[in-house]
Amino acid sequence: MTAIIIVGVIILLITGGALMAGAIMFKELFVRKPDDGSTNPTVIQQALEKMRQNAPGGQVDGVKTNDKFAVLSAHVNDPKIMIPVLEAKLRWLTLLEKGEIQELSVTAYDGITLAGYLWETAGSKGVALLVHGYTDSAAGMAYLAEEYHRLGFSVLSVDCRAHGKSGGKNITMGYTDAKDVARWIERIQELKGSQTNLILHGVSMGAVTVIQALNEKTALESADTIRGVAADCGFSSALDQLSQQGTVIFGSSPVIQLAIRLMLAGLSTVNYLRCGFFYSQDSARNALIRRRELATQKVPLVLFHGENDAFISPDMAHQLEEAAGSEKVLKIHVPGAPHIGSYFYDKAGYMEGVRKAFGI
Repeated sequence: MTAIIIVGVIILLITGGALMAGAIMFKELFVRKPDDGSTNPTVIQQALEKMRQNAPGGQVDGVKTNDKFAVLSAHVNDPKIMIPVLEAKLRWLTLLEKGEIQELSVTAYDGITLAGYLWETAGSKGVALLVHGYTDSAAGMAYLAEEYHRLGFSVLSVDCRAHGKSGGKNITMGYTDAKDVARWIERIQELKGSQTNLILHGVSMGAVTVIQALNEKTALESADTIRGVAADCGFSSALDQLSQQGTVIFGSSPVIQLAIRLMLAGLSTVNYLRCGFFYSQDSARNALIRRRELATQKVPLVLFHGENDAFISPDMAHQLEEAAGSEKVLKIHVPGAPHIGSYFYDKAGYMEGVRKAFGI
């Protein structure tokens, strides 16, 4: 009896520790924090000037490349990526201030108000729906908005829930964001008609969002009008992504890996209590497997990934590619590109891939 009690106490302590660790991780990673760094022109301009000053050395504030956190955030300190991103953000915000970009809103399935921004193009060929990554905003997709605008498409760039001007307290890593994208598709069709040509393009968390959105009822019903989907540097699953980053930071010893699994179990449980789903319930990988039996299997898909992506391992790209199959799937790996860097390290090849795959 004593042994049973001891084992029970140990299990309770481990469970309690995992839940506590999960709660701390959730608060730090997935609870919305006040941040106007992606939407405030003054803050963006300051960041741009700082980046330009450090551009020759390729680093900001002396970040050491061998630091584990610096490895994961290398893309944020890469002037080849961030200078054009910040410049495009400022141009986007200027157009917004001038009224050339229209602010829209929709109500999500759970009552949250979502914000989006429509940039019309004369004689538009359709609408490119752009979805940003973790802790960014619609303005962060301005560089791609400009590309699609030049190609003759109107652009709707959206703030994901708990980002930008959208409501919501919790970041959901593409899970509920996919349902939000379905709602935005409905909004486009309300404005432009049900036969409007659509392109979905997401980066990082946004890539996972557009992949999973392909399995939503609205997308299935609109499959004939979706010209293509581009998913840039997406992760195979949220659990895989978090586990990979934990390994980079803490190590790969069996004890460390056990601790990481326990923390992620606690995190997933806390997420269920806060957001209503476990991370194991779905993934971009599983969504692509299911897609092969659905109406959206005929929608052209481009999967981008940088070969030097340390934030989301190229191994995850291979998992997504295998899940997607080969029919109407274009797989583009860009040499030397870090996370979100595929466009900036090969702009011509990136957009050529999009144009050819989507026939635009």
